[in-house]
Amino acid sequence: MVWHSIPSPVIGAGNITLDGNGLDLTLGTVALTANTTFEVTRYITVDGALTSTANLELLGDKNDTGVGGIYVTGAGSITADGNPDINRFKLEWSRGC
Repeated sequence: MVWHSIPSPVIGAGNITLDGNGLDLTLGTVALTANTTFEVTRYITVDGALTSTANLELLGDKNDTGVGGIYVTGAGSITADGNPDINRFKLEWSRGC
């Protein structure tokens, strides 16, 4: 399994599209102020406070193969003031972790 994590970046003005070479993406606490798209082949896991004051698009399973989606852990949350677009959303949490 290939995992790529993005630490808490400070992102400036302008549209941002991230499409990494990995299969999965884990997002911790990230505050976005520009239109942002995250898309991956399989899973986007949100494990912190993901906030945006602009448009936010999350696309897991970008090739629509039926394997992947968006997971928000018990520690994760998504807040977007712009137009949120969350595709193939799934909610998952673990007890006792």
